Amino acid sequence: MVVATYVLAPLPNYISSKCSDNNEFYSDNDSNKKDFGQFLTAILLVTGVCE
Repeated sequence: MVVATYVLAPLPNYISSKCSDNNEFYSDNDSNKKDFGQFLTAILLVTGVCE
């Protein structure tokens, strides 16, 4: 279960980076998508440590 959590952890970050625009100046919507992906990645990593 822990290995599966660590394997799936980078997926939200990857998906949110592909959905957001790669411009130098992010709009609020793109920044929110990227922040949400990083938040989900952090939750999965903490979950893996706590298991």
